Amino acid sequence: MAEELYVPGWRNQFLPSRKFGEELTAGRIALATVDLGGTNLFSTEAPELEKTYRALRRYIQKNFSNKLAAYTDGQKSKYTYRNLWLGPCAQAWLSTTSGGVLRHGKGFRSNFVPEVGSNADA
Repeated sequence: MAEELYVPGWRNQFLPSRKFGEELTAGRIALATVDLGGTNLFSTEAPELEKTYRALRRYIQKNFSNKLAAYTDGQKSKYTYRNLWLGPCAQAWLSTTSGGVLRHGKGFRSNFVPEVGSNADA
């Protein structure tokens, strides 16, 4: 279920990671400052909103890892997925939970694992 994170004058979509037994699903954040037609939704606030969003992205890039390999039915994917970020708490949970998996969504067949030598704290 999508949740809204309210900040005066704007909305940001926040989909937190969820845990279902040994399955941890990916969360997401999103910010739209223009509609599908290209109309600016927040004419005066857009630059400040985008600045806040970029600061959040920089924090995630500094403190999380996007070095994940995808596997489906035991076969490693030939594609790289650099749009999923693994935080330190999720990394710790994966390393200490027997049978723990990270998936894009509940019930998805593919799972993601940190690539060898990656560090979520790097």
